[in-house]
This record gives sequence, structure tokens and C-alpha cells, in this order.
Amino acid sequence: MSTPRLPVPPGPVPVSRMGAEDYTVILDEIGGGGGAALRHLLESVSQWVARPAGSRGGVYHPAAEGVDPGAVPELLLSVEALQRLVAEATPDADTSEAVGLGCYTVAEWAEERGAIGTALAWAQAAIEAWPQQPHYAYLVGRLARKRAEYEMAEAWLRYAMRLARRRMVWEVYALALAGFANLKRQKGNIPAAMRYHRLSLKAARKFGLRTFEGDALYDLAVMCFEVGDAKHAFSYARQAVDAYGPGHSRIPPLAIDIGLFLMYQYGQFEFAAYIFQSLLPYVWEMPNRLLVSANLARAAAAAGWEEVFEKAWLDAWLLMGTSSSAEGHASALVQLSHGAASLNSWERASMAAERGLRIAADRREGKVLVMAEGMLQALRGEMMADQQLRAVFPDLEFLEAAVPPLTPPEAEMLAGELVRAMKIRRDGAPESPARAFMSGR
Repeated sequence: MSTPRLPVPPGPVPVSRMGAEDYTVILDEIGGGGGAALRHLLESVSQWVARPAGSRGGVYHPAAEGVDPGAVPELLLSVEALQRLVAEATPDADTSEAVGLGCYTVAEWAEERGAIGTALAWAQAAIEAWPQQPHYAYLVGRLARKRAEYEMAEAWLRYAMRLARRRMVWEVYALALAGFANLKRQKGNIPAAMRYHRLSLKAARKFGLRTFEGDALYDLAVMCFEVGDAKHAFSYARQAVDAYGPGHSRIPPLAIDIGLFLMYQYGQFEFAAYIFQSLLPYVWEMPNRLLVSANLARAAAAAGWEEVFEKAWLDAWLLMGTSSSAEGHASALVQLSHGAASLNSWERASMAAERGLRIAADRREGKVLVMAEGMLQALRGEMMADQQLRAVFPDLEFLEAAVPPLTPPEAEMLAGELVRAMKIRRDGAPESPARAFMSGR
């Protein structure tokens, strides 16, 4: 019986207006000697992979005048290895695999720096060098989505699914399903997105991928909150906490999202404030620390926790004053303005919104800019109309309506479980926190 053929990869994804193999995007995104060196090397790698497997070799040429191969110190080892590999006179299968890995390393480095076109170019070189590696196919699909090449992203994610399934690389299979689901969600096809997230969840559970199981449940919880299905949202969120296990790095982001949904969509300010307050000992990196403090200020104000609001308000301003970057400041200031408005502290609400407006304008953060402008327009009117204020400060409407807690046992139980799960495990080390509940399942 003959071995089934591997699926055929889709066509190349354009990395610039000139087409997939126009590598000027590297010069635009990386710049300087590093951009020139990476472009020169990628041109050589592309010539190498374009040849039939049996006739590759001897492609790399010495760097052109003025091009320094060591211009990107973080990639020096990878660059030197790729230079040697594509210069070999008699490459073999191991050479192809090594070239693919080297290209993948450069692609990941570029993505971490926001150079998505560069990352996409190198990711495609990786899959061309070693087409049997589903990790590379998934990366191409994910980067294509970031470049808004949605049709190509869909094609590459489908290919990654098929390739991963054929080669039994179940981590990539689950990732590709989740990526495909997120693409469907981005296009507004919620039923399809839910279906693929459930398939990702099924695969993660079948093959014992606990973190991927948690991620799939996390995604399903968020989507249920977005469509107003609170019952299933709470259930999925609690299952995600169980799958991750206490101390897992994904618990704080999940807690933040749950707190925001409780506050924004349901007006459950006490539960949100409880979650944000409990997050503070576990979130220290900026700008996340700032955003947690600002969200706590907003939730505490609407919950009537004035002392907590005052401390969170001061902490947020202190964090902004000592930060070397303005990242996240505009969003935090909008949250602070919401909190001040809930306490009828209009001067402070106006002060926070005005500063948020300036920072958002400087950083070209359009969404936050519009929100801050609306706030100031409502606050600076000769007579602040209740209807206009409620339109830009929706917490006021929740407070006036005195909405009772939505399914309080479920919300309270979830908040408590999130808080407990944020605590770092002190038993069973060095077992991974992600496997905390592996026994007995």
C-alpha cells in the first residue's frame, strides 16, 4: 500500500505590493545594516530553496559591499549557520531541515519586533526549505492574518491543519483549528468560529494538551460573553481555570477579560473590582499593571468602594509618572475618567479625559481618541445633559437602573475560583502548573 501524499501547500502570500518575493519590506521594517544583511541573506536562501532538492548548494555569495552579516547581533548564530548551510556543495535532507529551522528562528525574531512583512517572508522561506514541518505552515497562516491577507490566511491554516493531522503533530493541529476559528470570528461568522473552537477543544482533550484545552475554553468563554450567553460563558471560564491549573500564566489575562465583561456588559462592578483588586499582586509588567489599576478604579467607583477607588486612582497616576513609555496611558486615563464620573467627581473626570485625549492624539490611538473626545464634549457643555452623559459614561446608566447581579452564584463562584487560581502553587514542584489537575482525570 503506497504512503499517502502530503497535502500541497497554498501559493505564496505577498509580503509587499510588488509581490511575495520583493524583499524591500525588510529594509523598510528593519532598516540599517540589519535590514540590508537580512535581505541579502534571504535572497540567497530563496535561490537555494527554489532549486530542486537534488541540485541545491553553493548558492550563498559573500555579502555585498557595505552589508555586514553581523549587523543583527541577536541573530548572529542563525545568520552564520544559514550562510554555511546554503553554501554547502552537497546538501542533504538534514541541511534542508536545518535551513528551515534557521529561517523560522529569524521569522519569530522579526514578529516579536512587529516586523510582520519580514517575518512572513522568512516564514515562507522556512516552509519552502522544509515543507513537512506544520509549525512553519501555521506561522505563515497566522502572519498572513496579521497582514490582512485573509483568503491566504485561511488557505494556509487549512493546510497547517491537514499537514499536522497527517504528521500527528497535535499541538499544531489544535493551534491551527483555533487560528482558523479566530479568523472566522474576525469575519463575523460566529457559528463557524464556535464550531472550530470546539474542534480545537476536542483535539486538545483527546491528546492531553492541557494549555491548549484551557485556551480553547478561554476563547469559547469570551465569545459567549460577547453574544450574551452568560450561562455558557461562566461554564467555559470555570473549565478554563480547571484546565490551566493554579499559577498558570494564562490565568491573569483570563481574569482581566472576565472582569471587563462583568463590568462592561453586565454592570457587575463589585465582582469586577474584587477580581481586579486580587490581580494586583500578580501583574507587575507595564502597561498591564497600569491597566489593572485603572480598571480597578473604574469598577471600585461604580461599586461604591471609594477608598479603593482613591488608592487605585493615585496608583495609576504614579505608574504613569514613573513609566518610560506612554503605552497604555490613554486607555488607562479613559478608565479613570469613567471612575471619577461614577462618583460625580466631574473635575477629575475631565482632567483624566483631557490628558487621555492628548496622549491618544500623540500616539494616533484612534479608538481611544474618539472616546476621550466624546467624554470632554459631554463634560464641557454649559449644561451637562443626563442623556449625553449616560451615552459616554455607560456605568451611570447601570447605577441608575440598580440592576441586580446577573446569576450571582455563578459570577461569585467564578470570581473566587479565578482569585484562587492566580496563586502560585507551592506543592508538587517542579511539576508544571499547567498539569496541576492532570491526576484523576
